[in-house]
Amino acid sequence: MRGTGSINKPRSGSYAYSISDLAYGWLASDPVAVTAGTSYAFHAWLRGEMSTESAGAVVLWVKFKDGSGSIIGQDDGESIQPDQLTTSWAEYSGTVTAPAGAVSAELRLFSHRNDGWVGFDDITLTQLTPTVHYRLGGREAACRDPDGIQYMFSDHLGSATVTYRPSDGDTSR
Repeated sequence: MRGTGSINKPRSGSYAYSISDLAYGWLASDPVAVTAGTSYAFHAWLRGEMSTESAGAVVLWVKFKDGSGSIIGQDDGESIQPDQLTTSWAEYSGTVTAPAGAVSAELRLFSHRNDGWVGFDDITLTQLTPTVHYRLGGREAACRDPDGIQYMFSDHLGSATVTYRPSDGDTSR
């Protein structure tokens, strides 16, 4: 269900989605372009109220598809038990890697065998930036990671190293 009411009160934006009192209910995103072999982070904000006696769970899936739209892989990224949910928004996340042949992905939010409701909002899939190491004369001179680039300086013996990150001016030994 899409809405803005008490159960569907959005965390941000104009609306949120919810699934309530269904034996099996799920929502799927529109396809998102991916690159095979590339890692991605997914994030979803959830809140809900379910009976702790429910036998099911809420599962965040990422389904990968090939160029013809056929599902070629799936990653059950995160499984949330009914007693983990509260009526306050909480972020759940994980990482997945697109399999060979994947050109798109769908994020699926699945609630099964639960009594009560679960709300979903602000769902994202973003490419992770790989760490790249740069060498000069056989020694590491710089490293680029998701936090930015940092430079490594060592003395002529190669023992003392200082690391400098220009994005925030941080230096460390």
